[in-house]
Amino acid sequence: MRLIITAVMSCCAVLVLSGTALAAKPSVVTRLEGDASVVHCTPRSNWLAAWNQAGNEYKLIVINADNGEKREIFTAANPGGICWIPGKDVLLYTFAFYQEKLKLNNVIYRTYNVSTKEDLKVGEMKDTFEMFTLDPIAAEDGSKAMQMTINTEQLPSFNLFLSSVNQVVPRVARANIGSDYDLSSDGTMVYWHLHDADSGDFYIAEWSLEQGTYTNLYTFSNAKDPADDHALFKVESTSKQAATTVYAEGRPTLQLCIYNFANKEDPQVLTVDLGPNEDLIYFDWKDRGTTIYALVNDKKQKIFKLLEIEPYMQTRRELLSTSDFIALVDYCAGNDTYYYSVLDNRDSKKVSTQIMRLPAED
Repeated sequence: MRLIITAVMSCCAVLVLSGTALAAKPSVVTRLEGDASVVHCTPRSNWLAAWNQAGNEYKLIVINADNGEKREIFTAANPGGICWIPGKDVLLYTFAFYQEKLKLNNVIYRTYNVSTKEDLKVGEMKDTFEMFTLDPIAAEDGSKAMQMTINTEQLPSFNLFLSSVNQVVPRVARANIGSDYDLSSDGTMVYWHLHDADSGDFYIAEWSLEQGTYTNLYTFSNAKDPADDHALFKVESTSKQAATTVYAEGRPTLQLCIYNFANKEDPQVLTVDLGPNEDLIYFDWKDRGTTIYALVNDKKQKIFKLLEIEPYMQTRRELLSTSDFIALVDYCAGNDTYYYSVLDNRDSKKVSTQIMRLPAED
């Protein structure tokens, strides 16, 4: 039997081998009719959320991972992003629609509270130009969440959801922003990487949402830049470190680079390599600590692996090895659990998704 998941994002990369310790066997949390291409879990509890495509409709579903309870929250033709507000079990979600006569894009922001079952509209943003939206990112203290919107004739802006007042407010940036960005743990700073197309220089920038001021945390001249291209920028702001996937012509595969910018006078770049046959699909900081979890595709063995990587110790632990095609893993820190979805599309009339749970072993 072959199970396939829809791709949420793709990238490639590679690392130094160490001890391997497989986690407990994955279990099925629930099955959904159709393709649940995006799955997110709460940072500190057992609730999951997914946009589930069944036919031509997208249904937003929340799931209790302990008992399999499913709640259908909303149906949209053009689903947007979702994120959980930490510590509150509140889901922030977006969806968009286009008013053709006015040539206007509307992006609606709503919240859903799993305890009270209350579903509220908290904001609506309008744009007269083409607009792109990315998944919201929540501050770890639950104070706010952020979503970047880009319109084709103006600088990017960040739409901030303030959880204390259930309101969305725009914050217009004053500089171009790279394709990937991240939010500080307290929700006060935005980090991103920039590449000057003219000079070839590379920067990591820090921007204050409240003050609108910028700081260059890293500056690499073209000659000293460790890579020719960068993607999937992730920040662990408490210990002032970031990571990106990088590509260099002199290497056969992509790499994962760790940047420690606590000491701005002497910036450190640590390169973490994967194996020669391993492509990195997705990564993030585990629980915003010093450990990275990574989903890789071993092209030689034709298997997918979930890894825990300690970049400064140059060690890794293999949590999962499977022939199922996986594209995205979400990590639940409170329960030390990883969630992912596997799509069974062998029968085009009965496409279904299994939401899987993998408890990590100590």
